[in-house]
Amino acid sequence: MEGDHFKISGRIHIEDCDSVQLQLHTYYLPLSINSFQKIVVPVIDGLFEYESDIPINANRPFNLGIYLYVKDRTMGLLEVRNLFLALPNDQITLDVGKSGVTFSGQGSEKYNVRWALDRFVLKTLFKGTIKEVLGGEDGSGKLAILEAQHDSLYQEKLYYIEMHKDRLTPAEYRMLKYDALGIRQRMLLRTISILATTLGAKDSLLKAHYIAHFQKMYHDFEPDTVDSELKAYAQNFAEYQFDVIHLQHALSRGGGHNFYFGNESEVYHYIRENYSGLLRDKMLVMTVQRYSAMDHDSELLKEACKDVEDDYFNRLVCLSLYRGGIGAKIPAFELINTAGTVQTFVPEKGKITLIDFWYTGCGACALLSSHLHSYLDSMQNVSDFRLVSISIDKNRMKWINSIESGKYTHPSALNFYTNGLGSRHPMTMYFNIIGYPRFLLIDREGNILSSYVYPTLQNISGLVNKALRGI
Repeated sequence: MEGDHFKISGRIHIEDCDSVQLQLHTYYLPLSINSFQKIVVPVIDGLFEYESDIPINANRPFNLGIYLYVKDRTMGLLEVRNLFLALPNDQITLDVGKSGVTFSGQGSEKYNVRWALDRFVLKTLFKGTIKEVLGGEDGSGKLAILEAQHDSLYQEKLYYIEMHKDRLTPAEYRMLKYDALGIRQRMLLRTISILATTLGAKDSLLKAHYIAHFQKMYHDFEPDTVDSELKAYAQNFAEYQFDVIHLQHALSRGGGHNFYFGNESEVYHYIRENYSGLLRDKMLVMTVQRYSAMDHDSELLKEACKDVEDDYFNRLVCLSLYRGGIGAKIPAFELINTAGTVQTFVPEKGKITLIDFWYTGCGACALLSSHLHSYLDSMQNVSDFRLVSISIDKNRMKWINSIESGKYTHPSALNFYTNGLGSRHPMTMYFNIIGYPRFLLIDREGNILSSYVYPTLQNISGLVNKALRGI
């Protein structure tokens, strides 16, 4: 297939649509903003076109996001919940109106199938959050109903894929089916994990029921290694396998009565020994992305740098080790201070620096800030400690108002703003910051002590106090 190229073009029948943003994910990775290429294509007289002469991902499948923009604001029309499956030799033309999208051209049928599958919506009478719906006395009965509804939706998707089988290549057909299975399983796993980790002591019987339900469902779980390469390309399949393993190990650490999330090295080693090929490499990278830094330890990253065989995934892991590993030097970044001027930020030499990333509206950020307040009060006279607060808000006045409210930051903090770039600021991208609140701890020489300080009062205060004592 050498010499093939990817092309996407189309007509946009939407007034004021000025650009199309393409996101080309070499391999889709959850929790990563650095694993895709972003391309902005102008829309001129309702037309756009993008063509890549260089085969993407060595002629292997990749995932594609397509987003319409009107005056720098994204529109929801093409924002499917799951990315499109794409191939490097696709020649796609799309026609976009206010009510829908159609794809045509070489390789287009898988795009039309994905578009249609994302229109399948779970039809449920239950309203509210997972905890509100399933956290009451009748929660176990409602879970059974929800599970049946998810199964019905999954069967509808399989039927639709089967109807279009003749228009898909065998590989496209299998990847779409694997992805549908991944979505189905992840919905149930997400529901159970949220309930099992948020229900309190007064709901112990209900919590025990959900844990027993998880154990029953996945008692005979075996690593799925058949057709593993195509399963690695399916967006949601690897996440489903990973989530089961992650929850099983957490439950084992909790003695079978609770989920205890701690050092995930055994999850990493289980995946390494029980999976193979590209699916193994993808799941290993997912493990170190999620957990290696949480233990403020680079050992897992070092192992992955040796274990991961795929060139792309290996570069991603080794880059994370270089940027976020213990002892890595933090480079200078340009940020905006409260006076509205650009300031080059580097950690102050001779001080232990705690960097807090947050945004207005982040409930977890506000809650943790309230928990930290008394501790940070006690640190105000500690001369060799510095708190730095960095907001990823896109609106400057919203950021200023949040500082003044005292809801998200402490009065002792040195406050900065990412100048409206949000998570696309060079600093957040450099450290792959994708969840908030997020803390970094820097030593007196400007080197990383931890690129992920687990966000609890006990953990933050303990690590800071150790650093101050030189332990």
